Amino acid sequence: MENAAISGEDKPEGNEMKENSARLFIAISGVLFLYVISSSAYSPLTDQYVYSALARQYGLPCGDNDTQHSCQKSQSQCMKDNTSDPLYDLREKVEGESSSWVLYITVPKAIITVPLSLLYGSYSDRGGRKIPILMPCIGLLINYVIVGVVIFFQLDLYFIAIACAVEALFGSIATNYLGIFAYTADISSIKVLTFRIAVLEGLIGVTYSLTQLGLGYLIETTGFMYPILIAAGLQLINIIYVCLLKETIQRSEDAKFLSCENFQKIFRLFVVDNGSHRLWKIRLLMLCTFIIGLPCIAVYDVQTLFQLNAPLCWTSVKIGFFLAGRFTASLLAQMILTKIFNRWFDDDLLAVVVIVMGIASWVFEAFATTDLLMYLVIVVGLSFDPFTFLRAMASKLGHKDEQGALFSTVAAVESLAYGAGQATFTNIYTATLSLFQGMVFLVMAGFYVIAMVPFLFYIIKIRKENKYKLLVNTPTAPSDDILNASKEGHVINE
Repeated sequence: MENAAISGEDKPEGNEMKENSARLFIAISGVLFLYVISSSAYSPLTDQYVYSALARQYGLPCGDNDTQHSCQKSQSQCMKDNTSDPLYDLREKVEGESSSWVLYITVPKAIITVPLSLLYGSYSDRGGRKIPILMPCIGLLINYVIVGVVIFFQLDLYFIAIACAVEALFGSIATNYLGIFAYTADISSIKVLTFRIAVLEGLIGVTYSLTQLGLGYLIETTGFMYPILIAAGLQLINIIYVCLLKETIQRSEDAKFLSCENFQKIFRLFVVDNGSHRLWKIRLLMLCTFIIGLPCIAVYDVQTLFQLNAPLCWTSVKIGFFLAGRFTASLLAQMILTKIFNRWFDDDLLAVVVIVMGIASWVFEAFATTDLLMYLVIVVGLSFDPFTFLRAMASKLGHKDEQGALFSTVAAVESLAYGAGQATFTNIYTATLSLFQGMVFLVMAGFYVIAMVPFLFYIIKIRKENKYKLLVNTPTAPSDDILNASKEGHVINE
């Protein structure tokens, strides 16, 4: 189905192997579920706490004076956000500083994560998958403990940035995901790999959305401390869970974490061909991942600020409902695409469909000024995240002993995109607030359009290669048969 396949023999498909593979997949899905609950709660918690703390610092009226609770404007207060309102300038200042704090918290974390995720991923090919899965769980637990102390004792906001930097030293979310995806690639055949990655992506989305939904109610009714305690407790359970998880890679005696060999292995992916002409494919896929990741990964913090303020004036609960609807719709769309349409279309063509949905979603969101229009964004962009297909395409380009290196490369690119995207789009949002509040979403749509150029080049070149292989390997076949075989997807994998 895909343009290139995992080199070497495909994993066996006996009944015993299938059952064992299914059990391990369910087990690793449980790890992901617990991690996503805690990690997905972090940004909304810190974003809303920072907004509340700054609002009280500058004397912006809030519902209460307790800094351990969210500062939610009432609907009537929020709708007065116009230039004649005496609090207008103050709200603009708080919103601008809130977006700046998002940068202070997230960008250093993303920068630190990049080299460490490369190390963890490459090391996992020889040292085992459990290390890159376990370490981020420990880092997230430490982060929550520090943030809980900051909120309880009302310490300076800079300590939250320090907490994020500490978490990054343990690999953060990118490392956890690369470990889980590499673990999944170890136990999956080519036939089910794309679908299983889609299931994991869908699990991330649904868990994220349900977490946001519950988080909105928790913040509104109990404040920030209880959600933090719950998230920290879940990570403590997850750490124990991962320790009991079965390893898929037998640790090599000469496996070293701090080794130049780990970086050299990743470097070779981009400069040394293995005879399958995959170099240009890996390079283009990473370029597309970076361009698409800029808006796709960085959108949520900007989106939260956009929804908290006029003209929408949403509460934590409404934001939770929106995210729940968006990720559930995205899950259903991707499951349908991978389970049904993947029989007739390659991953790259399905990725194009998702990118087009994303463009439509950003454009529509830019002009959403009412609750109804904002919820219709979910319908317009049923699935706006093409990473399921990009990850599957990248995985199928590597050997079994290269999965960690490949997924760590994807994770590093996503981390770079996250940091750069946060800096870019948060500044754009702040700079264009007075001009057009939805301008940032139009810019995001523009990045998706830019990403389509190298991706379409990838698709066209792949199709030409496949037709050429058919000509070389079937010299006596009539030209019409060759074209028909190509259309039906009967291409020869590398």
